[in-house]
Amino acid sequence: MAFDAMIHGMKPVALISMPTLSARFPSFQLALLKPTLEKAGIPVQTFSLFMYFGSFVGWRINETLADVYPSMVGEWLWTKSAFGDFANDDEYFEIYRKNLEGICYKAGCSLQDLRDLREKAAPAFIDFCMNSVDWSRFGIIGFSVVFQQTLASIALAAALKKRYPHIPIMMGGATFEDDIAEEIMKGCPQVDYIHCGDADETLPKAIRRIYSGESMKGMPGIMWRDNGRVAYNGRAPNLADMNKTPTPDFDEYFYARKQGGYEYHDQAQGVLLPIETARGCW
Repeated sequence: MAFDAMIHGMKPVALISMPTLSARFPSFQLALLKPTLEKAGIPVQTFSLFMYFGSFVGWRINETLADVYPSMVGEWLWTKSAFGDFANDDEYFEIYRKNLEGICYKAGCSLQDLRDLREKAAPAFIDFCMNSVDWSRFGIIGFSVVFQQTLASIALAAALKKRYPHIPIMMGGATFEDDIAEEIMKGCPQVDYIHCGDADETLPKAIRRIYSGESMKGMPGIMWRDNGRVAYNGRAPNLADMNKTPTPDFDEYFYARKQGGYEYHDQAQGVLLPIETARGCW
């Protein structure tokens, strides 16, 4: 009875998917997590923010940068927004010159345009994300992170934590195997929790603990800080019975596809919704 009362009055959870990701496909992660949490009685709202970055940089550039290259330019362009000035960009451009020139040829831009994306477009996009949503409505803000979404997620998490220090921030997704998650927990104080492994069964339980103020001790899959030190109970187990998964909810993707402008882009790809019949590396 007490838990039912807590669920009834709890703030919703925000689930975010950041650039640099192609607008051609929805986030399957958000589409599954939303009904999974709702089934557990937890209100949730998803934000496919990667669907709006093309309106800042142009859709041809966005779709080109979303591919994964040796230079990892889709991560590099968020480095300043995430950590400020800390590295020698001239050396980066020299090491990956041929790769970056090929990217620019495909995207129809120059090397200077890439620098401008990092210096101007990326910080402007973080400001857009901060000001377009009333994040104070949420009790937890979560990020789903795959491929080249890590630094954009860290950048927005830092901005959110600065403005709303009381809101817990959680990250999860295929990016976060144990060692990567631990390094982010050590170096990024804006991240309060990281979920490692399949979230279907453990994420609702972890969210309940956060809302009730319980410790994460003994909770599989969760990495957190205990008296200033990173604590971890081990990776969440793989979901053995995929029949337990709900039908994915792609409604918010279709909304963002129009609101972000990709729907009206002259080279926009037709809608392709994923069907996943197994878990693990594709």
